[in-house]
Amino acid sequence: MYKKIDIYELTKPLADGQTIELKNIYIGYKKELKSRLIISKLAAENKMKREKRHEANVKKKRGTYNDRSINWTGLNVYIGSNN
Repeated sequence: MYKKIDIYELTKPLADGQTIELKNIYIGYKKELKSRLIISKLAAENKMKREKRHEANVKKKRGTYNDRSINWTGLNVYIGSNN
C-alpha cells in the first residue's frame, strides 16, 4: 500500500537551488503521520560551507564521514503538517 522513497534519488535531477514538494506523504513506523515534505537542493557555495563544517565535526568525533552524510549536506529537508 505504501511506497518507500529514496530522497537522494528524487533530488538527483534537480538543479542547484531548485525545490521539490511532496504532499500527502506518511512518515513514521508505528504511528503514521500524514504530512508534506519540502526538499531544496543547495547551491554549490552553500554545500561547500556545510561540507567544511561537517568535516570539522567529524574531526571532533561528532559523526561519520561517508557518502550518505556528504549527500545530506547538500539538501535542506522540511517536514510540515498537512493542515
